[in-house]
Amino acid sequence: MKGNNSFSWVELLIVIAVVGIVGTISVPSWLRARVAGSEASIVALLHAINSAQSRYAASCANGYYAPTLALLATPPATGGDHGFLGQDFENDPSLKKSYGIILTAGLEAPGVPAPCNGTVPGTVVTTYFVTAVPTNDGDHVFGTNQSGRIYQSSGPMKVTYSGVPFGASEIQ
Repeated sequence: MKGNNSFSWVELLIVIAVVGIVGTISVPSWLRARVAGSEASIVALLHAINSAQSRYAASCANGYYAPTLALLATPPATGGDHGFLGQDFENDPSLKKSYGIILTAGLEAPGVPAPCNGTVPGTVVTTYFVTAVPTNDGDHVFGTNQSGRIYQSSGPMKVTYSGVPFGASEIQ
């Protein structure tokens, strides 16, 4: 008589139950890790935008800031073939990691010469605020301004050119 090398229905059901239990335990942890990774990426992106604004102000705009992300992505007219921010920011607002990235310009700086990337005089600003708004519910809203600090909020974030936005907390 040959031995039976197949699984019984009971053994198969036990395996399926164990896989289901492991999946039930691990999926929420995986989702939390995914959200945390996405949020860390957005915080790094806000740091990169602050750095790009600082470089733009120091080398291109006489100490003032770009009013749009698209202008930060525009290369200088002479001496460079890359913008201060990646070319994927040619659209304003931009979408990154399921977040809408919106730059809100502050007051224009009148009488300032044209910046180095070929735009008209007077297109630079004295302050800016960048908001990262999630495209799905449940994630945090992030923001930053020319201070270089990063802010986090559980709800909408009010544009604030100096200091901490109402209802937000400084995280970096």
